[in-house]
Amino acid sequence: MSSNKLDALVRQLPEEAISFFAYFARFEYALKRGGFLKRRSEKNDGAEADWNCFAKKLGSAFFEKVKSSNIADKLLAKPPKKQIVKSDDLDWKCIRIHDVTTLFDAIRRARNNLFHGGKFQSGAVEDIARDKTLLCQARKVLELALEARASVKAHFEEGPS
Repeated sequence: MSSNKLDALVRQLPEEAISFFAYFARFEYALKRGGFLKRRSEKNDGAEADWNCFAKKLGSAFFEKVKSSNIADKLLAKPPKKQIVKSDDLDWKCIRIHDVTTLFDAIRRARNNLFHGGKFQSGAVEDIARDKTLLCQARKVLELALEARASVKAHFEEGPS
């Protein structure tokens, strides 16, 4: 792919998508550096952030704070759908948020839909405004999570090494 075509693809992305993707990437880096790593085996030694462990450490109080603050009201009410295969075609499945772990699952799903699911590409997107809102609200949850975990926030804010 030529750099002109790549530049054109990037220009198609709304600012919210680029901002969320960069923030998410840095957040995941900070999780790994902050000790939230999935346990691996000798055969599978890849470094992967343990989002579920992180969510559980934040606990139900964090989930209640997200709900009561209304920073993610639309994310909680109508979370990102999961892309699935149904009858050999791509389709979407609704997944509800009911606790802090499923909240972070939804944030990762927003990232996956953006990165893998064809959001904001040349294909049809049902409701672009809703997708932008979900990305903004997911980022706000990540920002709140950083405030709750100083060790992860320190890695998030550290300069390039």
